[in-house]
Amino acid sequence: KEWKLLGDWEQFNQFTSPPGSERGMLVGLAWHRQNTEADSPFEISEVNDRQVFWSVTGDVSMQFDGASLFAAFTYTRLTDFTPLVPKVNFHAFVLQGSTYVTNQTELFARYETGSGDEPGLGDSELQLFTIGVNHYLDGQDLKFTADIGFSFGEVSAIFANTQTGWHADTSKDDQAIIRTQLQFMF
Repeated sequence: KEWKLLGDWEQFNQFTSPPGSERGMLVGLAWHRQNTEADSPFEISEVNDRQVFWSVTGDVSMQFDGASLFAAFTYTRLTDFTPLVPKVNFHAFVLQGSTYVTNQTELFARYETGSGDEPGLGDSELQLFTIGVNHYLDGQDLKFTADIGFSFGEVSAIFANTQTGWHADTSKDDQAIIRTQLQFMF
């Protein structure tokens, strides 16, 4: 469910607030529940064939005529995950702010953290900090993005995401990544 507290719905179709845009505020709340019922010819343990997954997320997006702020919190619980792990809880938080320094160039910073409560399944705390720049060559249709990200501590396998550059690495603390992207939309 979403509630628009300020501004127009259309301005929230993009994740930025260009100079000259209207102030806006959008609050969201989502809930998901999934029951897994195994229907397989292979033998599955009685515990493992009735997994329950549920998650709740709350977020807020604020736009300030050339600057924006976004925050989100997610809590997830898996029950009957495996016979050895009857219950796992995860939580995550994201905070991102941005500001335009010219009419086409936007600086942003993001902090992300998450952790779980089960050893071996994300019991370590993930902490990431990213700073970057978006340069809009033709609005959202043609955009160049560059950023550098830092992890403070290990990145466990449950939090690794090779599509975004974060690899599982429990033998070392601290990772750094540099990413660039050229986006075409048509």
